[in-house]
Amino acid sequence: MKNRTKEEKLSAYLLVTALLIYVLVCMTKSNYTASIAFFVKEGIFTKAKSGLISACFYLIYSVGQIIGGVISDRISPYKVISIGVLGSALINLALCFTSRFEWVLVLWSLCGIIQFGIWPGLVKIVASVISPKHRKTASVLVGMCIGTGGILSYLVATPMLEWLGWTGLFGMNTAILALVLVMWASVEKLTAGTLMPHPISRLKKAAAAGDKPAFFPIFLRSGLPIIMVINMIINMLSIGIKSWVPTMMMESYDISATWASVQTAVTYAVNIAGAFAVIYLFRKIKNELLCESAYLFICIPFYVVLLFIGRGPMWSMLTSVMVTTTFTYAVGNLNVRTSATYEKYGCSATVSGILNGMASFGIFAANASFGIIAQNHGWSAVTVILVCIGSLGALLSLVVGATLWRRFKLEKASE
Repeated sequence: MKNRTKEEKLSAYLLVTALLIYVLVCMTKSNYTASIAFFVKEGIFTKAKSGLISACFYLIYSVGQIIGGVISDRISPYKVISIGVLGSALINLALCFTSRFEWVLVLWSLCGIIQFGIWPGLVKIVASVISPKHRKTASVLVGMCIGTGGILSYLVATPMLEWLGWTGLFGMNTAILALVLVMWASVEKLTAGTLMPHPISRLKKAAAAGDKPAFFPIFLRSGLPIIMVINMIINMLSIGIKSWVPTMMMESYDISATWASVQTAVTYAVNIAGAFAVIYLFRKIKNELLCESAYLFICIPFYVVLLFIGRGPMWSMLTSVMVTTTFTYAVGNLNVRTSATYEKYGCSATVSGILNGMASFGIFAANASFGIIAQNHGWSAVTVILVCIGSLGALLSLVVGATLWRRFKLEKASE
C-alpha cells in the first residue's frame, strides 16, 4: 500500500512538472510566431519572409515528430525530451547574435528538428508512465499547455522586442529553456527509477518472441491515413490561422502590433475553454472523430462571417476568430485521447508523432500560403479557404468516426 501511495505521489509530481515544462517550451516555440506582426510593421521581415521562416520550422518539425514518435516508443521518453530542450536552448542562444534572414531561416528550422521527441515523449508519459488514476485528467491538461504557452508568448514577445530588441527575446528563450532542462533532470532523477514506461519493456520482449503486432494493419483498419488529413486541416484552421491573426487585424483595422498581439493573447485565453468543452461532448458521444465533426460543423457559419474581414465591425471578426479557434482547439485536444487509444498495441508515441507531424504540416501549409495569398488577394481570399477546408474536415471526421474508428475502439489488443 505504501509503495502504491508513493508511486501515485511521484506520478502526480511528474505530471505537474511535465505540464509546466511543456507550457514553457510552447511559449518559447511560439515567441517567433507571436512576433510576426512586429517584424512586418517594423520592416525587419516582409510577410512572405516572416511566413517562410515560420513555415520552414513547422515543415521540419513535422518530419521530426514522426521520427520522434517511433523513437519514443522504443527508448525512455525522459531522454528524448531532454535532447529536445537542450538543443532548443543552444539554438535560441545562437539566434541572440543574428537577425539576418538566411541565418534565422536555417537556425529556426534546426530548432524544429531538434524538438523531435518533446511532444511524443510527453504523450508516452501520459499514456503509460503516470498512474492510470491521473491519465484522464492529464489528457485534458496536456491540451491546455499549448494554449497557455500561446497566451504567454503573445503577452511577452512583442513587449520584449520593443524593450530589449531581438537579442532580448531570444536571450529570454534561452534562459527559460535552461531552467526547463534543470527541472526535467531533477524530475527524471526522482521518478525514473520508480515510474517506467512498462509497455517499452513489454514490446521488447514481444519483439524478441516474434509476437509484436504489425503496425501497418493497425494503421489502415483504424482509419489513421484519413485521421492524419483531418489533423492537418484542423491545425490549419487553429494554430495556422492564429499565427496570422495579429497581422490580419493590424492590416484590416489599422491597429498597433502590440494591440493586435493582445487580442491574440485574449483569443488563446478563450481557446482554453475548448479543453473543457471536449470533456462535456466526449462524455455524451465517446467517439473522438464524431466530436471533431460536430465542432467543425459549428465553425462553418463563423468562417462565413470572416469573409467580411475589413468591412464588418472588428468586434464581430474577433468574435468569429475566437469561436472558430476555440472549437478547433477543442478538436486538437482530442489528439491525446486518439493517440492513447493505440497504447493497447504499444504504439501511442508513434501515433502521436505521426498526428503531431501532420498537425505541424498543416501549420506549415497555413504559414507558407496564407501570407502569400493575403499579400496578393487580400484576407477575404484566405477566409474562403477556411470555409472550404473546414467543411471537408467536418465531413471526413463524420464518415471515419462512424465507421473505421468506432470499430477500432472496440477492438481488443489480441485481435
